[in-house]
Amino acid sequence: FRHIPIKGDLKKKSAVAKRLKRMQTRIVKCINSVPEEHKFTALEIKDVKHVITNVLSKTKTQLVITNDQLNTLVKLFHFPLDQIFVIIDLFSIVILNNSASEFFLQSIDDVDNPNNIIAIILNKLSEASNSDEKTLIKVLTVSLTFFINLFSSLHLHTAVFYYVVPIVKILDKTLQLYINKPKVYTKLFTTLVVDLSLNLTNFLSYENSPVESNTIRLRRLQYIYFCVKSINILRA
Repeated sequence: FRHIPIKGDLKKKSAVAKRLKRMQTRIVKCINSVPEEHKFTALEIKDVKHVITNVLSKTKTQLVITNDQLNTLVKLFHFPLDQIFVIIDLFSIVILNNSASEFFLQSIDDVDNPNNIIAIILNKLSEASNSDEKTLIKVLTVSLTFFINLFSSLHLHTAVFYYVVPIVKILDKTLQLYINKPKVYTKLFTTLVVDLSLNLTNFLSYENSPVESNTIRLRRLQYIYFCVKSINILRA
């Protein structure tokens, strides 16, 4: 489930498509392990398969994911904690879909909203920090991918304004657990640097308009801050 940055035509990312296929197999297998009160209907399982299969299939126009399908996807967060990294990995791709990012944008101001995808992932990361090392590393790595991809999300990039501080705090808290485990730091640091080097280059290489808006300038400053802060934490 190693992250492959996604820009432009998603269909060309064959490696991402293969990753999604593995995701679908694992997710469908794990659906039966959710608590009874969160069981999936046959239609919901069909919707999950449809989104995973087709999220990369549109080249000129993105796949339209309905609100009902997105609500079903959110139910996947009821998976056992040791399997939750697969769901976060899936959402790191889903948030790049325009209809999905617009849907989740409506809930980011309310931390108690069941569809606040950022709050959900921060909570899962917090839970993982109290779990075993293997689970934590998986959840942390895919969470970094999700946070980085927020900056490429059409609507959700605005959430960065509100969540940079809690994101950095939860990363700091989690990584401090491994201050004396260089191998763990090296693995996370390598993953993060590869992602950031590609995403930051793409992000900062956009042509500047004659008069750059304050919003764009602020986004870039926030992005650089998050990158530098994260790297400093990992190198501590």
